Amino acid sequence: MNGEVSGHYSPAVNRLNKSEKNPGREEDWFSLDLRLQDGKPLLLDLELTPVPDIDPELYVFGPGMREILSVNGLGTGQGEALRGIGITESGVHYVMVAARNGLAGCEIPYVLSIKTRDYDFSGEMEPNNDASLANIIQSDEIAGRLSSARDRDFFLVKTSELRVLRIEAVPSPELDIALNVYDASKKRLYEINNAGKGEHEIIPNASSREDLFIEVLTRGAAPAEDTSYRLLVSSRSPAPGFEIEPNDTRKDATYVQGDVITGYSTKKNDIDYILLEYGGRARQCFTVNAVKGARLKVSVTDPQGNVVRSVTVNGGAEKKFYEMIDQKGYLVIKSLKENYFEPYVINVKPE
Repeated sequence: MNGEVSGHYSPAVNRLNKSEKNPGREEDWFSLDLRLQDGKPLLLDLELTPVPDIDPELYVFGPGMREILSVNGLGTGQGEALRGIGITESGVHYVMVAARNGLAGCEIPYVLSIKTRDYDFSGEMEPNNDASLANIIQSDEIAGRLSSARDRDFFLVKTSELRVLRIEAVPSPELDIALNVYDASKKRLYEINNAGKGEHEIIPNASSREDLFIEVLTRGAAPAEDTSYRLLVSSRSPAPGFEIEPNDTRKDATYVQGDVITGYSTKKNDIDYILLEYGGRARQCFTVNAVKGARLKVSVTDPQGNVVRSVTVNGGAEKKFYEMIDQKGYLVIKSLKENYFEPYVINVKPE
C-alpha cells in the first residue's frame, strides 16, 4: 500500500468525542485494511507534513482499537513521522491525526503519506520501547530510528551458552546515542555513554550465558532531521586468554590459563580483575602492551587482593616488570584513558 491523503485541522467542535482526555476535540480518522501474506509481518510508514502554528499528534491503532504507537515530539509548526510500525495481524487498522494544541489550520492542509513494506529483519519493528516488545536480532546489523528524545528501542539477543558479544551503535551525525544492556531478569549489566554526538558507542566484549536485552536511546535532545542509527552485533565463543566481563571485582575475576592475557576497556575507568594461580611461589615477568590512544594502570596483588606493585603504561608503549606470586594473586587493569575499539595485551611468563 502506497498513497497520500490530505486534510485540515478543523475549528469545529466534535460533539461525538466524549473522551476524558480530549473531549470535543476534532480528530481525523483513517482506516487501513492490512492483510498479511503467509503470516509475515509488514512495516507501516507514516509521514505527516507540517502546518504553521499546529502541534500535531499522530496515532496508530490495531484491530479492536488497540493503540500500537503514537508520536508528538517535534513541536509547533513541525511535521511528525512514524516509521517501521510492526503490523503483525491482518485486519482493519486506524490512523488518527489531531492538533495537540487545539488550534485550527484551515488555510494550509496537511498531507499524510502512507506506505507499507515487507519486514526482512534488517530494520527495527515498532513498537519496541520496552523489553517485553524487544525485536529479536537475527542478523549482524539492524537499522533503527529514535523518533523523539523519549524513544527507546529494545532488541533481544538469544543464547543458551556462554557467548562474547561485540555491540556497536553507529548514529547519524547529529544524534548522541547511548546503550544499556540487561540480562534475562532485566538487571542492567552495562550502561554505555562514552562518546559524543555522531560518535560510535561500543561494548567490545559483553559476555553472557543467557538472553541479553539491548536498549538504544539518546542522552541528548533528538535532532529534528536524521535520528537514524545502525546497531551492529557480532558473537563469538570465549577464546583462551581473553577476559570475560563483567570482572570489575575480585569475586568476578577472570581465570586465565596460558601466558597471554587480552582484554578491553569497556567503559570509562573500567577495571578488569584477572586471577593468577600457580602450584607454589613463582616469580613472573609481566609485559604490558597498551593500545594506541589508551593509558593503563596495571597492578599485581597478593592472595587477599592487596596491591604489591603498580605500573602505568601509556598507549603505544610496552612496559616490563617482575613480581613474585605466592601461589595466587590478581592482575588489576584500570583504564586511565580508554580505547574502546582495540584490546590491551599482557604477556605473563616465568622469569
